[in-house]
Amino acid sequence: MVALGNFFGAIYKSALFAPLMNVLAEKFGVPATTVATYGANGVIAFGAKNLGIAVVVVIAVILALHFLAKNMKKSTKIIIDVVVAVVALAVALGVCGYQQAAQTMGLNKSGNADEWLPANQEVNEDSPIAGKTIFWLGSSVQDGFGARHNAIGDFMEVIEKTNKIKDCYSGTYIATTADEDYLPRFLLHDATTDPVVDLVVVQLGTNDSKQLTEVGDVTADDVRDYDSFDQTTTMGALEYIMKYAQETWNCPVLVYTSLWFDETKTATGMQKEAIYDEIVDKCKIACEKWDCYLLNMWDNSDAIMAVAGDMYDTYMTDSVHPTMQGYLEWWYPYFKAEIYNILAPGTEAAKEAAEAVAGSYTISAGSTAADETVETPAA
Repeated sequence: MVALGNFFGAIYKSALFAPLMNVLAEKFGVPATTVATYGANGVIAFGAKNLGIAVVVVIAVILALHFLAKNMKKSTKIIIDVVVAVVALAVALGVCGYQQAAQTMGLNKSGNADEWLPANQEVNEDSPIAGKTIFWLGSSVQDGFGARHNAIGDFMEVIEKTNKIKDCYSGTYIATTADEDYLPRFLLHDATTDPVVDLVVVQLGTNDSKQLTEVGDVTADDVRDYDSFDQTTTMGALEYIMKYAQETWNCPVLVYTSLWFDETKTATGMQKEAIYDEIVDKCKIACEKWDCYLLNMWDNSDAIMAVAGDMYDTYMTDSVHPTMQGYLEWWYPYFKAEIYNILAPGTEAAKEAAEAVAGSYTISAGSTAADETVETPAA
């Protein structure tokens, strides 16, 4: 099945299938190459069963024509057999792709049931950040890849009554490699397209740990001009984003990390823990230089994951992407605490939000990176 999967993978990525892949990419909110990979991996994972069913259907049709349509012309029977075979194969391959997508994106997980949709959550009528406009920039985690395309920004829009600007594209990089990546998309927004932005939230994506881009280094503290940032590196593009946000909207920037991930259990299997650890360490330096906030879940992974406990598998679609229930019940309190701290500092609501996560996380003290790591509570 692996050889067959690779064969169809090459076909799916060909120019012949490009229009179909583009349509499906739009539907699933991922690059067309990712859709092709779903199809190939689906053949490997589910091909034996689905193709077996297709073969049985074709044989049944052939036998039915042989015994029940004896007077039918032979040429007509052959045409019908071919059509049935093609349709059966197409359906089987389509089912393989869908099953792979459903599994990868967590469509059948209980944590993605309708009850967890943002629209079904209770509104906080006393939210201190109601009416604030938050710009959410990122890739799959910010988009809600494993949560039916719902993430923290979507929940906060409903629960806290904030205004949402969401610019997320799964599979993209902070480092600039194509027009779909963070910085080219971000630069399409300015004070004319989006006159009011109170906070920019940037996902420190794990895609940059796939060894397909350079991490780069944070420039010296006195380097502040755009031309000095190497946009093809993660740190260069991140610095550019920080400077652009502050100059365009004069607003704070919050960068957040992922939690620890098992690199053998991600959607692509390509992310590397060691490289992401380097990215987080350098992000701390960038946040300190540009006076940005950092929601540092990575360095506090043990304590935060201890909060999830036995619910971890329900809260996560894979090792990187939460389900809707995971975002709402597990991640949301940390974002709420940080964002209340930024947009409503000193309020009773901000204090309560910080206290709610105090056992596993320390809120950023001002516009700087939080380096504190909270140890896992004793059992």
